[in-house]
Amino acid sequence: MLDGELQLVPIGVVGDLYVSGVPSDQDRSAAEHFETNPYGPPGSGLYRAGQPARWTRDGRLELVQRIDEKAAEQVVPEYRKPRDVQQEVLAGLFAEVLNVTRVGIDDSFFGLGGHSLLATWLLSRIRTVLGVEVPIRLFFEYPTVAQLAPQLDGRPVQIPVVAGPRPERLPLSFAQRRLWFLHRFEGPSATYNVPMRLRLRTQPDTEALVSAIGDVVRRHESLRTVFTEIDGTPVQHILPAETVDIPVGVEQATTPAQLETLVDQVARYEFDLHTQIPIRARIINTDDHQCTLILVVHHIAADGWSLVPLMRDLSDAYAARCDGNEPNWQPLTVQYADYTLWQREILGTENDPDSVLSHQFDYWRNELANLPEQTPLPFDRPRPPPPPTTATYNPSTSNPTPATPSNTSPTNTASPPQ
Repeated sequence: MLDGELQLVPIGVVGDLYVSGVPSDQDRSAAEHFETNPYGPPGSGLYRAGQPARWTRDGRLELVQRIDEKAAEQVVPEYRKPRDVQQEVLAGLFAEVLNVTRVGIDDSFFGLGGHSLLATWLLSRIRTVLGVEVPIRLFFEYPTVAQLAPQLDGRPVQIPVVAGPRPERLPLSFAQRRLWFLHRFEGPSATYNVPMRLRLRTQPDTEALVSAIGDVVRRHESLRTVFTEIDGTPVQHILPAETVDIPVGVEQATTPAQLETLVDQVARYEFDLHTQIPIRARIINTDDHQCTLILVVHHIAADGWSLVPLMRDLSDAYAARCDGNEPNWQPLTVQYADYTLWQREILGTENDPDSVLSHQFDYWRNELANLPEQTPLPFDRPRPPPPPTTATYNPSTSNPTPATPSNTSPTNTASPPQ
């Protein structure tokens, strides 16, 4: 048994099986199978059998299965390309979400590294591109293109999100309403802040960066929305782009500790969603000619998926402002307020017994009926006291009622966080 350099391998180590001998004239015609035998008499050769093997400690020769033989014994899917337009679109969406070059129609989404969050994104892309609503349960049952495509046939076409007329009182989405409820119940806090920190290795054009942040806020309505109440009902109030003040502070940090303190102040800023737009920014210059940009957005206006387009828009706007121009953006076809109205149209209201929302309420009321307020599980520590609140819960309206006439005082939205 020899290695690739015709050196003897130790007992138990796999090597190539060679047979020594003097090749005949016929054997010499297949010269690629023969090597000069460094261990035999002159003129002798080594014939490479092409079979991995090893010597055992008891002196037996043990053949080892070749890799290509193992592969031949498996049921290995070869790649199958899409057979029709629907499969081609689905395969393209799979590849887009998974960030791979191509996806065969028999490739499992989860086998290629997909998970529940990416599955939710994929279903959103399917809804957008094909106009079909796919329950996530169905996707887990049919995780390949070939399996999923037939399940789309005959399913109702989803109403697309489009920009349209808006009512005078613009409602909140259900996700916004949950965060608004917590804000009214607990008061302003940093619990639902989404901070972003960027380290710039060169001194930026501060004026251009401030202008770029303003460009992004003016472009996205959700970043210039405050949440007020009319007759106890929360509504969105979108501030006009030409009048909104952008709260951007510029600071100088002389030590690393001071830098961290300033960053922490912004990250822990307590928004008053009634009077302040849900974004704050601070540009912190340091003595080593570097800069830290800290942005914080309240979760009522952004989530993890929002950060990529936000930073992309900020980068584009900054590049344009550095050249003395305004960003050359195409207008957004829809805004978050349009999604809010679309969501209400799709789900309906809890007062309509035939609406999707009403059916969902009924289901969860039945599932959660008669559950204890506290789960009687053993704990290794005492239960912590409830956090202090600034409001009381009113079951008749499903709204929190302020304990005081106003739990915060109005704040100028142009003022940077202190």
